[in-house]
Amino acid sequence: LEGSVVALHYLARLNERNGAVFAASFDGPGPSQAKPFVFEVGDTRVIRALNEAVLTISEGSSGLLVVPPHLGFSPERRGA
Repeated sequence: LEGSVVALHYLARLNERNGAVFAASFDGPGPSQAKPFVFEVGDTRVIRALNEAVLTISEGSSGLLVVPPHLGFSPERRGA
């Protein structure tokens, strides 16, 4: 629901770089050793794809989110 607070763990990889990790909510071998990423659904500082995806998943579930460029970071945030 828009405005809900969500907490999740993530591991972000780039396809263009042979799956190189560019961001994660944890540094160790798994999410149990880290703080989750917490945000309010609809926050414009969060990529659009993530805001949309959390509206379709159930609490406690896991999944794979493939983000097309237009739903990722803006050109300014990508350094383009």
